[in-house]
Amino acid sequence: MKIKFPFTFNNKAASLSSLEARLDAALRPLQPREEFVQQLRNQLVGVPDRHKIALSPEKMRNGLLIAGAAVSALVVVAAGVRATITFLGALGVIQQVKKQANEASPLPVRVR
Repeated sequence: MKIKFPFTFNNKAASLSSLEARLDAALRPLQPREEFVQQLRNQLVGVPDRHKIALSPEKMRNGLLIAGAAVSALVVVAAGVRATITFLGALGVIQQVKKQANEASPLPVRVR
C-alpha cells in the first residue's frame, strides 16, 4: 500500500481490506453481564409490573373526556331534533287553525 501526497491511497480496495482486517483483529465482540443488561432494560423500558392492569390516570381522564364529549354531542343533536319537530308541529297547528277559520266564516265577496 503506497501513500501519496496529500494522504491518498494508491489502491483503495487493498486499503479497505487491510483496514477491515485491522479492525477485525482489534475489535472482538463481548458478552455483556446479565446484571448490566437487566439494569439497562429497566432504565429504558421500566420495571415490568405484571399485576398492574388498570389504566393510567391520564388515559382514564382522556377516556372520560371523550365519553363526555360524545354524550354532550348526542344531547345537542336530540335537542335540535326535538326543537325542529316542535317548530314543524306549531306550523301545522297554525295552518289548521287558519284553515278552520276560513271554512267556518268565509270572507264576504263584493260584487260590483
